[in-house]
Amino acid sequence: MKVLFFILLGTTLYAAEESQPKWDFGIGFGGVRFEQYPASDQYTQLALPIPTFEYRGDILYADDRDGAQIFLFRSEKLKLEISGFGYPPLDSSENSARKGMEDLPALLALGPQLLYKPVDWLELILGYYESLSLAVDNQKASGSALQMRAVLNHEWKSEILSETKIFNRLFFTSRFGSRKLQALYYDVENQDATATRTQFRSRSGLLSQELGYLLQFQKLRWNTYVGWAYTDYSDSANKKSPLFLTEQAFTFFIGVNYILKESKN
Repeated sequence: MKVLFFILLGTTLYAAEESQPKWDFGIGFGGVRFEQYPASDQYTQLALPIPTFEYRGDILYADDRDGAQIFLFRSEKLKLEISGFGYPPLDSSENSARKGMEDLPALLALGPQLLYKPVDWLELILGYYESLSLAVDNQKASGSALQMRAVLNHEWKSEILSETKIFNRLFFTSRFGSRKLQALYYDVENQDATATRTQFRSRSGLLSQELGYLLQFQKLRWNTYVGWAYTDYSDSANKKSPLFLTEQAFTFFIGVNYILKESKN
């Protein structure tokens, strides 16, 4: 891991930015493996075709690297934007630790984040988000989160691979959650308690720390992606919950997409 870090740190100085089309759309296929909820020891695997769309406007920006953002302020080194993160839903009958409990809804957390770019290859991000659980019959606020992230970026053209553009991203993330947000995943109410699943009330604090990596190859209209994330829960505020089952998790993604049409600018 240290070797990878210093290779990226050393070579990022030669990163080259090129203008990109304002919008494009295409079709892709991807496979992903992710934990069923934070600190679960069970995983879900999905493989499916997906439409892709990117828009790179001055205020609204959405692409395959940074997701969707709404810029409130933007300069060369500083950005204030609206962005966020999310967790997928879960049918509790498919998870041995949560059998008999309510299903977990999809969670969407949105809010302002401040991005500082001291040099071309480094981004430092601080974000505060309010979350919303997206149950079909009951959308409701589900607490807040604070996130700190350091991101190292590197992009170059490979002469060996016939002008293929290669993009690397390495990121470190610390995420903190309010009691209400963490209760969604770690609380055990009296009616859900069993002999092996004791009653538990969550508290606020550290949720997770994460090391992740994204590798993208771009040639003509083809893009290929490989990404992974290692999440450490060993210092999590709610590791005593009976629903907290692992201190480490590893997620993985691989995908390819083809750009069908793009703007001229």
